[in-house]
Amino acid sequence: MRKFLLPFLLLVVIAQITTAQLPQFNLQVDEKTQHFGQANALIQDQQGYIWFSSFTKGLIRYDGKTFKTFRHDPENSNTPASNFIISMALDPSGKIWLSPVGSGLDRFDPVTNSFTHFRHNKADPKSIISDTVFSVMIDHTGKPWLGTNKGLETFDAKSNSFIQIPIIAQEKSAKISASVFIVYEDKKGIIWFSSGDPINNVTKNGGLIRLDPATGKQTFYKADPLNPNALINSFIVAIFEDSKGNFWVGTSGNGLHTLNRETGKFTRHLFDPAQPGKLSSPIKNDTTDAITFISEDNAGKIWIGSYANGINWYDPKDQHTYHFGIPQSKKNISTFEKDTITGFKENGALRILIAADSTTWITGVAGNIYTVSYGKKSIPYYPNTKAVNAFYLEPNGKILWFGTESGLVRKDLAANTLQYLTHDPKNSNSINHNSVVAVQPDENGKLYIAAHAGGLDLFDPETGKFTHVKPLNAGPGNTLDSLHCIFIENKQYLWLGGEHGLARVDRSTNQFKVYRFNDEDKKGISGNTVYSITKDKNNHLWFANFGGVDKFISDSNYFKHYLNGYIVKAVLTDAKGIVWAGTDVGLFQYDEVKDQFVPFNSPSFPAGIESILNILEDDQQTLWITTANAILKINANRERVQLFNADYGIFSSNWNWLNNYKASDGRLFIGGHNGYYMFNPQEINVSSPAPVLNFTQLSIGGKEIFPGEDGILKNPIWKTEVINLAYNQNSFSIDFIALNYNSSEAIKYSYQLENFDNGWNNLLTEHKASFFNVPPGRFTLRVRAINSEGSVTEKTITIIVSPPWWKTWWAYGLYALLFILLGYFIYKYQKYYIVKRERERTQQKELAQAREIEKAYTELKATQAQLIQSEKMASLGELTAGIAHEIQNPLNFVNNFSEVNKELLTEMKEEMEKGNLDDAKAIADDVISNEEKIIQHGKRADSIVKGMLQHSRSSSGQKEPTDINALADEYLRLAYHGLRAKDKLFNATLKTNYDESIGNINIIPQDMGRVILNLITNAFYVVDEKKKSGVQDYEPTVSVSTKKNNGRIEIKVSDNGNGIPQKVLDKIFQPFFTTKPTGQGTGLGLSLSYDIVKAHGGELKVETREGQGTTFSIILPI
Repeated sequence: MRKFLLPFLLLVVIAQITTAQLPQFNLQVDEKTQHFGQANALIQDQQGYIWFSSFTKGLIRYDGKTFKTFRHDPENSNTPASNFIISMALDPSGKIWLSPVGSGLDRFDPVTNSFTHFRHNKADPKSIISDTVFSVMIDHTGKPWLGTNKGLETFDAKSNSFIQIPIIAQEKSAKISASVFIVYEDKKGIIWFSSGDPINNVTKNGGLIRLDPATGKQTFYKADPLNPNALINSFIVAIFEDSKGNFWVGTSGNGLHTLNRETGKFTRHLFDPAQPGKLSSPIKNDTTDAITFISEDNAGKIWIGSYANGINWYDPKDQHTYHFGIPQSKKNISTFEKDTITGFKENGALRILIAADSTTWITGVAGNIYTVSYGKKSIPYYPNTKAVNAFYLEPNGKILWFGTESGLVRKDLAANTLQYLTHDPKNSNSINHNSVVAVQPDENGKLYIAAHAGGLDLFDPETGKFTHVKPLNAGPGNTLDSLHCIFIENKQYLWLGGEHGLARVDRSTNQFKVYRFNDEDKKGISGNTVYSITKDKNNHLWFANFGGVDKFISDSNYFKHYLNGYIVKAVLTDAKGIVWAGTDVGLFQYDEVKDQFVPFNSPSFPAGIESILNILEDDQQTLWITTANAILKINANRERVQLFNADYGIFSSNWNWLNNYKASDGRLFIGGHNGYYMFNPQEINVSSPAPVLNFTQLSIGGKEIFPGEDGILKNPIWKTEVINLAYNQNSFSIDFIALNYNSSEAIKYSYQLENFDNGWNNLLTEHKASFFNVPPGRFTLRVRAINSEGSVTEKTITIIVSPPWWKTWWAYGLYALLFILLGYFIYKYQKYYIVKRERERTQQKELAQAREIEKAYTELKATQAQLIQSEKMASLGELTAGIAHEIQNPLNFVNNFSEVNKELLTEMKEEMEKGNLDDAKAIADDVISNEEKIIQHGKRADSIVKGMLQHSRSSSGQKEPTDINALADEYLRLAYHGLRAKDKLFNATLKTNYDESIGNINIIPQDMGRVILNLITNAFYVVDEKKKSGVQDYEPTVSVSTKKNNGRIEIKVSDNGNGIPQKVLDKIFQPFFTTKPTGQGTGLGLSLSYDIVKAHGGELKVETREGQGTTFSIILPI
């Protein structure tokens, strides 16, 4: 047993180390089925396609699923010149340069699928120097360099000519071989090439040549086997500079070298059988073997290929070399058996390619082509003769229990031994039935075992005895023997889901409460077959059954139904408390707010995840979904779905349900039809790059559109960002493809034309989007490609559909202009017609209105005259008492002197009768003197009356010279005596200050008198009001002054009243505005005064200080 077990465990350990740490070789192109032969050239184009050469079929394009062949056809010049292509290179324009040995040089355009041939022509010195081209290389400027059997050449695209680079490096002993087998450019732009022809074994005087293109200087490095600082062999087939600046050179024999470009010395890395992990070329076989390539992957590992001794993979970090493949020599082949465990089982490798997605590609000498991946490729599967669907791992991690159709199995994982516990009719302590479908441990380490036929057992692993759990209340409707699942709710209850219902079991009494489907019972279970049970964060139980999902409301003892009509075989509550349900048509998650299950949507599975059998969650909160033919991994944030199918060792299964299991140590156990999977989720970390997505073709009306300077496409469509289409090109289709080299599962596509489509369109594996009658506008086509591991790639292209000329902006502008002109002319006509009609109407209305206005104007003028006259009479009324007082004085004189004269005349008559003539004459003289006084006072009265009449009658409007001082003084006295006559208590101090130099000025005396009188009357009113208010020690004072100042006359009327409030100051000159009580003022005094002064060309100003008084100033021009 030990002899068998030790090699087995050793192989397992080696396998685990290899698969976990070393690269895995995945067969992409199988020579057994394709028969392409060796691929001596391998490149990737700008679209991501892989191109390789085939000795039998020429040039091959590979997209991960299909091959497109370009085979040499002697009758067709648009084919490769030969199928024997040994070198290829891609230029910046996307064209591929090929070297078909012996047939010159070819240039292939993948866009137009056209070949351009270059051949040697003796008559043309600009033609290629030889038709035997070993190597073609494109430098950083895009210039092709050719290594031929007659030397080194470059191609000048501008002149379409070849330029030979003569070998001018010197070697003392002999002439350097002109044949160039390989050309390489380092990171500084230095060209390195070999001299010698290894194919024809012309390697004498060969070596390595360094060419500085800037100076033309060449340096020769000769091979010398005896010099440890020189090349060991002149057959140079591999040159490479790694990311750290190490310069590698590979030759035939034991020929791995690094060159110190500063000193010009080589370091040889020779194979040492005693130290196989040391840096070296692959295992040395004989001097005929050669290094075929040296390269570095994106992880910094160095790959060294050989023709007959496999591949070396060097890790600079741990400075260890790993060998893959079997040497061509059959000696000690068992020694290298472990070198094939990664999947590479060939003798040697020819070419290597580090693709744009970092994938490493390798072509083998047997014609196979591989890609390299890291991590476990396959999920570990453990075969069994029967289906396995229930598990339990003991806490020690060594003993695994699982249920099968043939009983309960105990497996010792360390010893790899199996023990079957089956039903024995003669042993009552044996299992009820062999069809074990569920295993559930209790709190004491015992196991509840459910059988699909036979019911429930409680198994004690220590004694090996089964106790049959039968209902104590057994009777019709209280038994449940055909079971599917077990769920322990708590220490009191466990639940059984079965083929014919659901049972709640009291663990202490074995009392069964059985729930069966009844179509008439809306509060019962929704289906008779229960597959899975879970408890949510609120301690509610959820049941997956054939008719949907049921939530048990324990307080009311009824079931609430969800997903009615779905076949639900799995329910799970994840670490975040979300309840998941797996159905026959998709995965659902419970929305607690909406109280409903909503579909789980993923771009990887637009149609949903079908045929779900079980849901598990690992310790990293990742969901593992088991379906009939795959296992899916949904990451913790539920954003990515990764598919594990047959590529990962997953077998299809028609099993009806599963009870998968997560052990306490984190391992997952997933059942299968003929075995089970056991793995640590953290080890299953395969992540392939996202697929490379490109647009490949534009078709309009079913016709493919090719790029051209004057065409719709100026560049290939995969280089195009914007497509401009005419209005009659609005039905079109666009092809696209995502290259997927890491899975046999087909890529799934979806697309959306933004501003046209309402949502994403799922194409599944179809990769063409067709559109019909797209309206003019700007659109963005978004295409998504999703591989089986959930990696999503998206690509966009802008499509502009131009409107027809009659729908362009300038056309609409023209329409708008014409519309505006038409509208303008219509407007002009309508305006003319309406204006004419309205003019006639208006004319009549205006005539009527004119009459009304004239009438109203006349009435207004009359009213205005009446108001003015009223104001005049009001002011005259103010003067009446004063005038009466003024007239009374001369009348008193007239009366007094008249009486005196009467008496004197009587005396004179008596004296004359007496004859006293002298006395009579003296008396007569007195009478005469008195008469003069009477005449004087009579004239005074006459002047007063005339002044009153002049004030009362309308102004003549004629200016006349007027003594302004006399006019102001007269109205001051008249106003004062007028107020005194009305109010005996009224008294005020009058102050005057007249400038005697003024003389007469031209004014309308009646009008200006009214102004002065109005100002004086207002002054007397405000001082009287202030006096009546009871201000102590107040002496009413009104001042009138005149002054000649700078060619103007100033007449000021001042008072020491209360002043004018600021809030009404701006209104005092407005008509009908007054601060006097109702009935005491018309509000026209100051307004008329303002107008009179303005009519004289003067100004009426006011200065006031509240509580101190006001001064009105009349400023008139001289």
